[in-house]
Amino acid sequence: AGMQTSKTIVVVNKDAEAPLFEIADFGVVGDLNTVVPQLTEEVKKRKG
Repeated sequence: AGMQTSKTIVVVNKDAEAPLFEIADFGVVGDLNTVVPQLTEEVKKRKG
């Protein structure tokens, strides 16, 4: 499986130098436990 067939790759990592950012379509430098709840709330607001 893996990410080879993924259409979009999103990376959240505290390390801005993490190698995954090189292959990511979207990347956020930060803590997953902080970023994901904020992202979820923003998506809910935009979907109405």
